[in-house]
Amino acid sequence: MVKFTHKKRDSFRLDITPLINIVFLLLIFFMLTSSSANQGLEVELPDSATAEKINSQEIALTIGKEGELLLESEKVTMEELSGKIKTLLDENGRDALIIQGDQNIEFGLFGEVLDLAREGGVVKFLIATNHPDDNVASPES
Repeated sequence: MVKFTHKKRDSFRLDITPLINIVFLLLIFFMLTSSSANQGLEVELPDSATAEKINSQEIALTIGKEGELLLESEKVTMEELSGKIKTLLDENGRDALIIQGDQNIEFGLFGEVLDLAREGGVVKFLIATNHPDDNVASPES
């Protein structure tokens, strides 16, 4: 009878510490990039007792306290505004613009923005306001 000698096997261990490190690094990266991607302007909207809630997907323009302009979450200058609005209108086939203007902006700036938007092809304007009942921003036409 033949006796076979078996070599004793070393137990197999999978070290997952590097994998966990990579997963945590990716988690931190995506958390930081997602929080910085959607930064807007702090805008204090005017109050309105007759505001209506509108659930439409129109082009959004935000005017900050210092005259900063944000068109669809992208900073624009006054010189670029008309052209960028025209491009967005052509791409999406929409003709309305929701203006979220701070209640403390100068009226001259507001009029200038309206003129530039009309040059860009906007036909309808919606002005975002706060409704006093629920303090939620809602566009008013």
